[in-house]
Amino acid sequence: MHGIIKWMTEHPVAANLAMILVTVVGILSAMQLSQKTFPEFALDTVSISVNYQGASPSEVEQSIIRPIEDQLASVTGVDEINATASEGRAAVSVSFLRGTDISEKLDDIKTEVDRITVFPLDADEPVVVQSDNNQRALEITVHGNVSEQVLTRTAERLKAELVMLNEVSFVEKSNIRDYEIAIEIDRETLTAYGLTLGEVAQIVRANSLELPGGAIDTEMTSIPLRTIGRNFTGEEFGDIVIRTNADGAKVFLRDIASITDGFEDTDMRGRFSGEPSVTVNVFRVGDEQVLEVVGAAETFINETFRATLPVIFACFSETDRFVFTDPVVPSAFLRFMPPDASSIRPSSPTPMR
Repeated sequence: MHGIIKWMTEHPVAANLAMILVTVVGILSAMQLSQKTFPEFALDTVSISVNYQGASPSEVEQSIIRPIEDQLASVTGVDEINATASEGRAAVSVSFLRGTDISEKLDDIKTEVDRITVFPLDADEPVVVQSDNNQRALEITVHGNVSEQVLTRTAERLKAELVMLNEVSFVEKSNIRDYEIAIEIDRETLTAYGLTLGEVAQIVRANSLELPGGAIDTEMTSIPLRTIGRNFTGEEFGDIVIRTNADGAKVFLRDIASITDGFEDTDMRGRFSGEPSVTVNVFRVGDEQVLEVVGAAETFINETFRATLPVIFACFSETDRFVFTDPVVPSAFLRFMPPDASSIRPSSPTPMR
């Protein structure tokens, strides 16, 4: 040790070069370090979820959770199984012992769950996935005194445009109910037309399908054909022909039913500052840098997205930028002010103070 120090004092130029080299290497290494909001780690857990609309928690437990727990008894390496039964949904979490190959166990669980034949007919297909710890980099809340449809469409557009950015790979919406088209027919109407609810349901189902129609083979390629028959709006469902009379008159679904474009009837509601709201979450994936992801999203919203909205303020303002909903996740707020229909005009965004 003394010899090294003596050599450094006798050769100051070499010592200075070594110091510069160490400093440069340190700076370059620091610039390449991955920025994370939370350490990454592998979760030895597999999650199983099944939706069963309209079922009570006790019914979900008996018809969904119990069969899953019984079927998983043959899977080895299981540490514990936790299950939650809520209204219309079953969630089962399977934790494995340390050192277990989760990819192999994921396949085993999928195989065992697929063997269950006693699920109710109205229950959705089970979803089996390995739990992960995706790191949320940014939470964007869109809120205002506008309809749920407007907020949802805006959130969907924002999500679609954010994932087009090179720095952003994964974006999710939350606090949003799923779309639902409700078709209601009263008993008197069915009796008057000589129909049953089952007959109407079968006709609606048959007229909202996309089916393969073969292919056209050419010298260069093969062009697949499909019949386009899927309906996506209440108006399209209303155009379904339920019956054609002898005189050629047609009875459409809209003539006998009340059709409503809306959302699922659930207790999910999002509010921010007393106003309806929806949330768009931006995640960091892989080696992406948190600050780059946040900066790209912030720049896009400030310079591009908010200019397309009718009237907006409080977007990434300095006073709101550091209001946190999560200890490490910054939030940004978009606020809609519904303009008067008679005086809609472009306006410059004004930051909230």
